[in-house]
Amino acid sequence: MQASCNCVHAATAYQHIARYSTMASADIAGVRLKPAAVEFEDAEPRKTHKRIITVQNISGASKKIRFFAPENKHFNLVVRNPDSLVATGLEVTALLEFYSDAAVDLQETIVLQADQEVVNIPVFVYKPQCFLAISGPVDFGNVVNNSKVVSVNVTLSNSGSLAGDFKLKYSGQLPVTITPATGTVPPNSTITAKVDFVAKTEGPFSEEAKVFLEGREPGTLAIRGNVVQHSLELLDPETGEKLDKLNFGSTYYGTDKLVSVNLFNNGPDVVNFVAILEEGAEGQEAGVDLTKSTAATLASKNMDKMRGTVNELTSLVSAV
Repeated sequence: MQASCNCVHAATAYQHIARYSTMASADIAGVRLKPAAVEFEDAEPRKTHKRIITVQNISGASKKIRFFAPENKHFNLVVRNPDSLVATGLEVTALLEFYSDAAVDLQETIVLQADQEVVNIPVFVYKPQCFLAISGPVDFGNVVNNSKVVSVNVTLSNSGSLAGDFKLKYSGQLPVTITPATGTVPPNSTITAKVDFVAKTEGPFSEEAKVFLEGREPGTLAIRGNVVQHSLELLDPETGEKLDKLNFGSTYYGTDKLVSVNLFNNGPDVVNFVAILEEGAEGQEAGVDLTKSTAATLASKNMDKMRGTVNELTSLVSAV
């Protein structure tokens, strides 16, 4: 076993050849262990990988601290176990090396002795691999029934060190296509796949596409939406229910009563509208010039600047 410094400054000497595991530290048996577990991620073959392990005495008394190396021949523990007790606040630092001629996944243990207590420090080795993930679900929301193609993008990401293959397959009855349906995601990269849908039949839909990602179990990608006939709807502001009439109830003569409703555009596109109040064949149009046709009014660029005219027969009711 090779010797190394046991003081707190030993970690500085190792910074250029090692990095700490992302796992958090742990307080146990009166010492603070950092990291709580040692990980060798993407351990390439025929290359030496190194990690630092630090143990600090956080108890109120001096302690005897010793490291014992893993039994596996692929590991080498570089540490100088102190002959004397370690005072409160001081650290003992060890360097764990891993080497293998082949890409392997391993699990081992470093034994730490703190006075009479024994602490097992787990060691994990992970061979290089891809790690693919896909965003989702695909939600088209409300789509107008106009036989046009609408698209939603999904992201395929690879946070691993090797390239990974993917396959997306939809076998349902709806006009849904995915491009690209197969491909490869490079290491530490993302690519975009496009899901196209043609709205032809009104109503909600919920479908699934099969997802095959290298290194993972097969899964599914939810595809959903709602095909609507583009229209404006009056909704109750409290319940959200669709209204086909307004009930003013009873009120006193000479007083005003206001009934509020929500005007809901059930499609994804902007819609211009004209509000017309009718009483038999006569009525009042709010906010527009009644001398113009509806088509001319909608085509006007200054609708918000126009003033309406009032028909005396229906002046008891107005729309705002």
